[in-house]
Amino acid sequence: MTNPKNDPIHTIDALQYSLQLFDNMSKNNLQYVYRGRFTQKISDNIISIAQHTIDASLESPQVRKRIFTILVECLQNILRHQLTAETQELLSTAERSGILVLQKKDTVFQITSGNVIETALMPTLQQLLEKINSFNKKELKQLYLEVLGGCTVNDKGGAGLGLIDIARKSNTELSYKFQPIDDKYAFFYLHTTISYHNHSNQNVDFETIQDIHHIVNEQNIMLVYTGKLNQENLINLLSITNGLHYGEYDMKKKVFNIMVEMLQNIVKHGTKQHENDSGNPAIFYVLETVNAFMLNCGNYIENSVIEKLTGSIDYVNSLTGEQLNEYYIAQLLNFEIDTHKESGLGIIDLRIKSGNTIAYHIIPIDEKISFFTMQVMVAKVLH
Repeated sequence: MTNPKNDPIHTIDALQYSLQLFDNMSKNNLQYVYRGRFTQKISDNIISIAQHTIDASLESPQVRKRIFTILVECLQNILRHQLTAETQELLSTAERSGILVLQKKDTVFQITSGNVIETALMPTLQQLLEKINSFNKKELKQLYLEVLGGCTVNDKGGAGLGLIDIARKSNTELSYKFQPIDDKYAFFYLHTTISYHNHSNQNVDFETIQDIHHIVNEQNIMLVYTGKLNQENLINLLSITNGLHYGEYDMKKKVFNIMVEMLQNIVKHGTKQHENDSGNPAIFYVLETVNAFMLNCGNYIENSVIEKLTGSIDYVNSLTGEQLNEYYIAQLLNFEIDTHKESGLGIIDLRIKSGNTIAYHIIPIDEKISFFTMQVMVAKVLH
């Protein structure tokens, strides 16, 4: 999906991806998805945002440490074994992009990682995984020590040392799946479950993971976050989105500032689906086209505010650059308006900073609330 410069996506189908993703991820407790090439910086930022989810579980420090250790090892496993940048260039963007999915289900935390491997490695990798899954805790420890101190270490970081350690720390079998791409390459999914109370391993729905993976590939989505958005985890989310690669500093700054305004909009103007929610249920995702970054957010709003909100967006979209600046100043100096929320400064700011109109779509949920999706395009500087 590509767009000419300054021509944002206004199709209903594109905007409806927000609700589709939100529903799929919420129903399956998927809280965070990153798709793309993994770097150490990206891995560090993923760990940063995962910390809030893990800490919010109020589990013991020992359990939190165990989850962190496994997450770090999963990320390191991708970094060690993903194809080289040169090799990845031979594949399409969808085929070469790795993925990491975080889930929290009741008393378990689940991590699914995925990356492209050569099909020639599949038999050896499958044999190792089956061997690991057949061992008890004591046997795994012995195997770990043998590999750690043995002569089988290679330039990728060890003969399955990371996989052995993940199995040891999780106390569950490692679930996996190979999805063929062509005769030479396959996509390798690895799923780990960490139980808070030593419950038995849960069944893994790889179809759901693959459905999400298909959507983010098809739309070239770089990152998806769903959860109860409040001021605290807004800051955590910004830390990971700020780590994405947007190009030069000025572009990165512009994207980040627009992102801040969009997320603040959810915190200020969104509504809860249930009274006991700790924040406003929302989705935020970033997709990339040839010529632009598309920033998308979706959240519930009260039906009573729809007319005023859409009227404000439509009016701001209709203004020229000079008219927009004049309107912004007029609203800024209108002291009869009590709050930033009523002034509409956030909407005006999004229009000014992006240089593009704001696309939106509303889907009714019930007599009280609807799902509101907003999309802002930031055109790339083309050389």
